[in-house]
Amino acid sequence: MATKQETIETVQETPSLEDYRWNSRITIMLPLPQNATESIDMYEFPTINGKTYQIKCGEPVDVPWPVFEVLMETGHYDPKQIVV
Repeated sequence: MATKQETIETVQETPSLEDYRWNSRITIMLPLPQNATESIDMYEFPTINGKTYQIKCGEPVDVPWPVFEVLMETGHYDPKQIVV
């Protein structure tokens, strides 16, 4: 009597490009506003898909890549200011 062997394969889910983008981080430093009079002026608040990020100006911060892209597209960040 022949027995049938079953092969069980483990399939690993490949991370999507979107997962990779959100897990990739970049260190940036936003310039201090020249006319900042209140403490609220010391922050930028980019929003992506309903989630708002609070980024303090004048200090190096790690942000997800999509947040960096939003800051670039809106003109709040100059690529020459990347902190290495």
